Amino acid sequence: MTRRPRVLVLSTTFPARPDDATPRFVLELAEAMSDEYEFTVLAPRVAGSTPRARIGRVDVVRFPYFPRRWEGVADGATLPNVQAQPWRALELPSLMSLFMTHAWRLARRLQPDLVHAHWLLPCGVFGAVLRERFGTPLVVTAHGVDMHALRRQPFEALRRWTLARADAVGTDSAEIAAIVDELGARTPARPIPMGVNASAMRDAIGQRNPVPGRFLFVGRLAPKKGVSVLLRALARVPDATLAIAGDGPERVDLESEATRLDLGGRVRFLGALGRHDVVAQLRDAYALVIPSLVAADGDREGTPVVLSEGIAAGVPVIASDLAGAGERISSGVNGQLVEPGSVDALRDALEWSLDHPELLDKMATEAGITALRGITLADTADGYTDLYRAALGTGARA
Repeated sequence: MTRRPRVLVLSTTFPARPDDATPRFVLELAEAMSDEYEFTVLAPRVAGSTPRARIGRVDVVRFPYFPRRWEGVADGATLPNVQAQPWRALELPSLMSLFMTHAWRLARRLQPDLVHAHWLLPCGVFGAVLRERFGTPLVVTAHGVDMHALRRQPFEALRRWTLARADAVGTDSAEIAAIVDELGARTPARPIPMGVNASAMRDAIGQRNPVPGRFLFVGRLAPKKGVSVLLRALARVPDATLAIAGDGPERVDLESEATRLDLGGRVRFLGALGRHDVVAQLRDAYALVIPSLVAADGDREGTPVVLSEGIAAGVPVIASDLAGAGERISSGVNGQLVEPGSVDALRDALEWSLDHPELLDKMATEAGITALRGITLADTADGYTDLYRAALGTGARA
C-alpha cells in the first residue's frame, strides 16, 4: 500500500474541539484532503485543548508558550487580542520563539513531505525556515490580516523573504493574490477561498424559517468586521432586529454603543457559538449581514467563510463591496453590496430588503447557483491538492 505524503500544518488558529466556536477552516480543509495526505497540525495551546489530540483523521499537537494563568494572546486572533489588551504583547516573544522551536523539533521527528503554513506571518516565516534547513517543500496560505496589517518594516521584509521561498501560495481572494505577486512571490499566487461543505450545510439547515426583519451577523468582534457601522445603520431602521453571533475585543464597546443608540431589545449579543447554534441562527435569519471595512491599521477581510456558509444555507446576503464578497456578489442579482463603512448605504440596503422579501429570496436562490461556485469545501480541497502536487514536484529536498 502506497504511503500517503505527510503534511505538517502550521497554524495560529485551530479549534480545541470540533464543535467549539473557533474557526474550523484549517481543520476542514485537512479532513477534506485526508484521503490523499496524512496531516499533523501544530498550534498554540488554548483553553480546553490537550497536548495531543486526534480530530477526525487529523493529528493535532499543541504547545504551551506562557504561564497558563496569563496565556491567551493566541486565543482567537492574535493581532486583535494585542490591540484590545496591549499588555498581551508580552506574550509574543515566547509565542514566536516556542512556535519555531516546536516546529523545528516536529519537522525533525515527522520528516514531513510538505509543510503548509496558514498566514504568511508568522507561520509562513517558520515554514520558510524549515524549507531552508530541511529542504521541505512549502505551501503558504495568505488569509488577509497577514497581508494587510503591519505594512511596515521589518514585516514587509519578512513577507518578501518568505514568499521567495514558498513553492506555492494560496490566497483568500484575488485582491490578496495581487498583493502577493507584487511582493515578488516565487510562483504566482492562486486565489482559493476557504470553502464550506455545501451539502452538509444544506442538510443541517433543513427547512429555513426566516423571522421577518431579523438580521444576523456572524464573526469575530474586531474593527475590520464593521459591526459598529451595522449598529448605527440598524438604529435608523426601526422595524429591524439583529442577532450578533461572535465574541472578541470589541464586544464591550459594541454593547455600550448599542445601549447609547437606544437599540434596547432589538439587538442580541449571543457570544461565540458552536457550529450547531450557528446553523440554528442561519435557519432563522431574514438576511446575513457582512459589514466589513478597512480597519485603521489597514486590516481587512479576504473571503469570509461565513459568506459561503450563508449562501450554502440559502440565506440572502448583504455585504460590503470588499475583496472576496465583492468578487463573488453581483449586487441586485445574487445579493446586495454596499459601500464599506457607509452607515447610509447599509441602512438603505436593510430597508430595501425589508420592503422586498420576494426579490431577496430570489437573490438567495441565484447565489446558491452562481456565487457559491468556487467557494465550496470541495473547490478549496481541489485547489490545494493542485498546489500540493505542484510543490511536491518542484520542492527538492536538500
